[in-house]
Amino acid sequence: TTGAVSAFCPAVRFGYSIPPGVAKHDPYGTGCYTIASSWYEAFPGAYPLSTNDLSGNTVQVFSNGSGGHTEVTVPGATIVAPTTTGLALGDDVVSAAITLPFTFDYPGGSTSTIYVDSNGSIALGGAAAPGSINTPTAAALLNATHARICASLQDLLPDGATNIANVYAEVDPSNPSVFLITWLGVPCFQTTPSVPQLTSTFQIALIDGGGADAFELRYQTLVNDSDSSGGGALTGFSKGGGAFDGGN
Repeated sequence: TTGAVSAFCPAVRFGYSIPPGVAKHDPYGTGCYTIASSWYEAFPGAYPLSTNDLSGNTVQVFSNGSGGHTEVTVPGATIVAPTTTGLALGDDVVSAAITLPFTFDYPGGSTSTIYVDSNGSIALGGAAAPGSINTPTAAALLNATHARICASLQDLLPDGATNIANVYAEVDPSNPSVFLITWLGVPCFQTTPSVPQLTSTFQIALIDGGGADAFELRYQTLVNDSDSSGGGALTGFSKGGGAFDGGN
């Protein structure tokens, strides 16, 4: 309460000598307080082959009440066809902020805006747009500046101004509580495109559950055969910012 402000930070170091025969305890291992709210599956690259097993399936993702998600993969994928104009995304770009018709809750936060990355993911909220991520690694997802949902994080190549084999974002015409982001017939990036070039059609469905929000990853066809990252792909969710890695 008295005295002058110091130009440096004073510190005091305490040392202890443990005499024999006394009780003590030491931490061991990581304990049960480090909990992963991020999850992912990495599909290895095998260019020019596709190695994922998601085509024709839907990954249903629910809040589990413990600050994380429960994921269930079920057969079948009902893609709701887009009815609006595409976002005209090109190579390695992120859309402008898109306003959702509801607030979407996820582990670590909530948002009413998203950014769509041409490379198979969406960023949740944030005051500024994130950069595009085309490297399908756990580190890229866990250390992202924004929370992300990755339907298939890989190096994709929408057709830009042609805006046909592109990404679409709109409310589900039959359900205002669902918002859809659809990659429609989008190929992977290839320096010399194969003939015929395979394409992917998949969809993220954000589902307003009134505080227990969910989402689905719907895969009509999914190909990972880019020659930039060796054909690797990653599916999952992370709140970013150096999130704890619970493993593949």
